[in-house]
Amino acid sequence: MFTLVWQLLVTFLLIVLAVLVLQLLRPPKRRADEKKVTVMRNKLYTVPLDEPSRFLVDYLMAKLTSKFDYKFQSGLVARLPEEAFSPTRGQFFCSVILNKLQLLKGNDAEIILAVTDEDLFLTTDSFVFGHADPLGRVAVVSSHRLHPEFYGLPQSNRILKERLVKVAIHQLGHINGLSNCDNPDCVMFKATSITEMDDRQDGFCPRCLMELAIPSKVGKL
Repeated sequence: MFTLVWQLLVTFLLIVLAVLVLQLLRPPKRRADEKKVTVMRNKLYTVPLDEPSRFLVDYLMAKLTSKFDYKFQSGLVARLPEEAFSPTRGQFFCSVILNKLQLLKGNDAEIILAVTDEDLFLTTDSFVFGHADPLGRVAVVSSHRLHPEFYGLPQSNRILKERLVKVAIHQLGHINGLSNCDNPDCVMFKATSITEMDDRQDGFCPRCLMELAIPSKVGKL
């Protein structure tokens, strides 16, 4: 009788031991709330194309950081391509500049936002404050017509920077799938004059926010 009880006890202990070993060897089960997807944020390079733009780039990067969830980068070196200049107009052609900027990209996901103090134009516009190529994910903005002194007014770096931020956000909106907006208060409204530029805000309207294809810090807009 004692032998039978002892055999049963040993068998029970062996079963318990086997179960414990199997539990230790089994990979731990992840809880649903532990499942995380790592998303690689796109890199955005801010690139000055001339000396006057260098002091604006750092400010622009700081302001855009409060608006967009990019991995902001610096260090790319570029200058305005000579072939983009039109001697008859005294302006630089945006399309040529954007084509050159694409050559600086390490991969298709990277975004380049270039800044220049020179005047820009397109075949369809006698001047532009900026222009973007959504497919190429490159953009250029100009501070040339953003200076108050361009309009015969006293110099103001504050006004210049506020205007430049609006232009930059507008172009990044295009890169991320937004079209021009018909809401004059929205940053995606196409400003064709400095008055319209000053009247519009530096944030997206509710409709554009819904369409925005990138993570944005909505509370900051």
